[in-house]
Amino acid sequence: MKVKARGTLRIIAGEDRGRRLASPSDNRIRPTPGMAREAICSILQDRIPGSRFLDLYAGTGSVGLEALSRGAISVTFVESGREAIQLLRGNIAAMGRARDCHLKAAPAVEQCRLFTRMKQRFDLVFVDPPYDDAGLPIRLLEPILEADGLLVFQRPERFPVGNPFHGTRLECYDARRYGRAEFTFWRFPIGPVEALGD
Repeated sequence: MKVKARGTLRIIAGEDRGRRLASPSDNRIRPTPGMAREAICSILQDRIPGSRFLDLYAGTGSVGLEALSRGAISVTFVESGREAIQLLRGNIAAMGRARDCHLKAAPAVEQCRLFTRMKQRFDLVFVDPPYDDAGLPIRLLEPILEADGLLVFQRPERFPVGNPFHGTRLECYDARRYGRAEFTFWRFPIGPVEALGD
């Protein structure tokens, strides 16, 4: 498949607000919609500045680059699809922030196990597996999430296969729905659970 950059994605807020990002010419790569990106980043707005952000199954990188624009100190992208990697590299270059970005061209499960061995941790983790794939079990992310870190998992309303949440120590403290996708928010137990603001 030839990937054509159409420029229909934009950074919504922050230092790079309005900057265009390359997007795929078909639906095999599925960027997180702008409405959902804006809502998620608004929910996390107090946590993004100065954070180390992990964008798993990064696709075009729109979520991680949005976090970078809003003040994340570094963003690590994990992606294994050849066409997506091509788009992602171009989008990182277009932002002019390559020194703050780290692209890992590897399967998510393999890379997360490597992060664990390297004792590398992140403050915020965004997970958006393909809709026909259950994705990696959340428990594999526990060793790479900071004790006070947050994880956001995007999935369709009806998950087709598997249960990525089985066996995790993390607790789901909030869930939001935007269009056909559901976003669940996870953290280590810290006492009474309060949902984030509307």
